[in-house]
Amino acid sequence: MVDYTSKKCPKCGAEFKCFNKGGRSCWCENYFITPETTKYLKATYDNCLCEECLSNFSEKKRK
Repeated sequence: MVDYTSKKCPKCGAEFKCFNKGGRSCWCENYFITPETTKYLKATYDNCLCEECLSNFSEKKRK
């Protein structure tokens, strides 16, 4: 059984794995994205960003 979804980052084109499937936590939940930035990302991109791109929008990495 595959516990992730393969995705392609709409910003840089990199392929990555999304683990937000079936109630499971994903690596993206380790990043703090402000509500304003979240609004911008949703308006600008049609899908999730890869970890490298998302980290550029993050205030800090959660512990």
